[in-house]
Amino acid sequence: MKIIIIYLISFNLWAYIPTVESLFRNGDNQETQGNTLYLNGTIFKIAPDQASEEILFYNRWIYQFSQNQKLKLSQQIYSQANLSDDSIIDKNYISNLNPYLFNESIPGQTKGLFYSILNSLLMNDGSFLIDFLRTKKIDIKHNISLVNQSKRSLLDRYKKYLSEKKVKEGPSPLEPNDYEERVKARNIMSEKLILDQGFVSLKKLNHEVVWYVDTLLFKAWISDTKREVRKIIYKLDSGDLELYPKEYFLIDGFHKFPRSLQIKMPNNDYYRIDFTDLRYFSETENAFLDRLKRADRVLNGKKLSYKPEFLF
Repeated sequence: MKIIIIYLISFNLWAYIPTVESLFRNGDNQETQGNTLYLNGTIFKIAPDQASEEILFYNRWIYQFSQNQKLKLSQQIYSQANLSDDSIIDKNYISNLNPYLFNESIPGQTKGLFYSILNSLLMNDGSFLIDFLRTKKIDIKHNISLVNQSKRSLLDRYKKYLSEKKVKEGPSPLEPNDYEERVKARNIMSEKLILDQGFVSLKKLNHEVVWYVDTLLFKAWISDTKREVRKIIYKLDSGDLELYPKEYFLIDGFHKFPRSLQIKMPNNDYYRIDFTDLRYFSETENAFLDRLKRADRVLNGKKLSYKPEFLF
């Protein structure tokens, strides 16, 4: 019993300070089903005094995961809320959406942060954001790089020992007979399972306890209990890019998602996206490409002259 308690305490101590990648995993949601999803949202331009707003257009983001792990994205913009084929006014297709697409220009980094957060919310995956930040020389490590391999190996041996205990006799790997090995095992167990890089701490935001991520360029506030992103600030040479997800709800009855996302641009322009529909399903690659071709036929080469720079 004593050994089991030590084992549990070890995991509890690790869980007390989550990694940056874990905080952006959107872990309350079930694993994604199917190979395709679409997300609908209405994009508003907000007046500087935030006293008025206007609808710019209606957006649909369509993602497909291919067998070779490439992530395809079609971003389609419509003039009408029903998102009918004949109301499409713009389309962009990214055949391999990845964190290395976004260059050092301000529009590039703005897009990079926006799609990193969207990816985190839609696919329960914080690694896209970590890789994007790493391209900007922010040394946030992936979870796998933070694991204490000696402790992991010892705990794996202990787990195997417990499963075989009824049929095989012998000392626990955590308490071996040899004195030097026993001291070594105890020293390993006293170490943290996950390395703390020092980027994450507990703070308060508007009377709520939050995990605070603090790096040179990127700061974020995530609810302690609900693990909901409350606020993000990304520092650019021209000013701060700020994202505020608001009012999480079950958008499709199963997946938690912010009802809206407010964006403050470095030039002090304000936008808001109201998310209205999310659907996960399976679709062949040919059907996905046929959807793109239908949009191209309607557009016939037309493109919007203006879009917020966080969009492709």
